[in-house]
Amino acid sequence: MNNSTWQVRNPNCPVIPPHVSKNKISNAERASHQIAAEQCAIKHKALQANINLFLEEQKHKLETIATTHDVVVKYLNCLVTSQTNYHTTHKPHLTNVLIHAKAKEVNSGNLSEVRNLLAKDVKMQPQNLTEERKEYYIQELVKQHDLMAHGVHANNLAAGEDVFSVMHQIINELENLCDNTGIYMSLFITHSHINDSTQASWFQMDYSTMFWEDVLGHSVGDVAHLYEQWACTQDLKEHDSLANMRRQVAALISNGLMYVTGKKHAMMNYSNYNTSIVKTYGVKLLGWPAGVPFINPSSIGTISEICKLCNALKSRECCWKKLLKAKCSAFSSKLEACCTSGEVVKKPHKKCSDAGVPCKCKNLLGSNPSKEGPPSKRAKHDAVRKRIVPKSTEFVHDTDDDQEDRSELDMD
Repeated sequence: MNNSTWQVRNPNCPVIPPHVSKNKISNAERASHQIAAEQCAIKHKALQANINLFLEEQKHKLETIATTHDVVVKYLNCLVTSQTNYHTTHKPHLTNVLIHAKAKEVNSGNLSEVRNLLAKDVKMQPQNLTEERKEYYIQELVKQHDLMAHGVHANNLAAGEDVFSVMHQIINELENLCDNTGIYMSLFITHSHINDSTQASWFQMDYSTMFWEDVLGHSVGDVAHLYEQWACTQDLKEHDSLANMRRQVAALISNGLMYVTGKKHAMMNYSNYNTSIVKTYGVKLLGWPAGVPFINPSSIGTISEICKLCNALKSRECCWKKLLKAKCSAFSSKLEACCTSGEVVKKPHKKCSDAGVPCKCKNLLGSNPSKEGPPSKRAKHDAVRKRIVPKSTEFVHDTDDDQEDRSELDMD
């Protein structure tokens, strides 16, 4: 079995297309690009000069207006520029959406070339597109963003470069956080398979290295090597096997149920889900993947179905939701109506194999042996009351009488 790359070991995950290196340009093309860059720089310099002249004139006019109306210049700037401190959420812009669609159509990564082709394409102008077509292009860009964020790399080289760049970003952020807050931090990174090209590395802040030596008795390098060995041996245990995937799904569902209900002893019941879970706790598991039977994960027999369910739970597409009181009441009324009409809303318990056969029970003290069956609660209570206790003596001597007898003997 080929398991040399992360993509091969995760066949159900989307794959990020590998970056195709551009062809080397010739000297003539390089000279042409240099001339174009110089021309753009001259145009930008002229534009900036005109903008600076306009801003200077605007500044003098605003000062004149401020003096006339007895207000400050800062107040006028706010009125003129209409600046706001409230920002809308980041969403795909239609221009970026169309550029992505055109780049995908011509299979080119040159942004300027794609912009020129898009400007010449009359059919892809915003005014010529329907709302359905715009929505389609937006969804395509959203899918691409999701692929780049959660997809797997197609080869070990791309995976190693991604780990290297992201790790340096994290280290820079942690260094800044340490300077601002004075925290201690230890960072360990290792690969999860012996064929991966990512090397085990670590990063320590200030005196964090002393912790591993003083408390655990190992240097930072030894801890990193032990971590690497542990991670590689964990992969040999086939984390994506059917049994492990079943355990993961069962844990995700049960932990989510305990979290949403706030009850530590809440247990999932698939057979009587409507009565034992929805009606009792007022919660519901939404987003169960289509094509996957709603049964106990231990009864799901195919790896594709259990992977589909596991991915839905991890991405929060399938999650627990607390129902409103009105919906809970309506659901309970619906269950009662179904029960009244004779429908089976709760799976009955399995009938005992010895149902109807009288069981022999030992007669307790105080129970009637002529009666069949177990003794009643009253008979048990009477039996406890009728326990034999030791008899008391017939005559009890008083201590006062003993003292009087002793005094008379002394007088004699």
